[in-house]
Amino acid sequence: MSNIDSSFSSSIEKFYINGELFSGELVVPDGVICIRENTFSGFQMLKSITLPDSVTKIEKNAFSECTNLRKVNIGKGITELDEKTFKNSRIETLTITKNLKIIKPNSFENCTIKKVVFEGTRSEWGNISYSKDIVFANAEIVCSLSQQIFCIFFVNHFVLLLSIAEFIISSFVIFTFGGICSPLYINC
Repeated sequence: MSNIDSSFSSSIEKFYINGELFSGELVVPDGVICIRENTFSGFQMLKSITLPDSVTKIEKNAFSECTNLRKVNIGKGITELDEKTFKNSRIETLTITKNLKIIKPNSFENCTIKKVVFEGTRSEWGNISYSKDIVFANAEIVCSLSQQIFCIFFVNHFVLLLSIAEFIISSFVIFTFGGICSPLYINC
């Protein structure tokens, strides 16, 4: 079992990883499955963090009081965020996946999240359980996967896959020039 279990003093001025001065951008190595309680709490040098898909648990207060933390990318392994995980951090951009189903109360207490990039559709965003009036009240929610209707064309023995906008334009061109068109609609 691979865990990150440590506590940082907020008075650290220089921090080295593998002999190199830490720049503030932490990419947790693949294979780590848990970030333990208070691991990075108060670590002021932390500016951004990227968690791999292997991380399945982030415990309470793991990134609390990280006042310089601005960007968080949470991998596909996280399905639930514990209480006060990012309390009093200054996250501006949060990236999460559709696998995240539960955000417990106060996970982002006193955070200033401005933008949430959700790797899923708008309807999948609605499946996440969180306190809707507090957590993301002033944040821009960007769903990176949009639901689109596509048309599959069978035109003179050729198969085309087009978005609905492309279909409208192409239909006009095909019908104008006498092609044989049989559209089949699919919703993605």
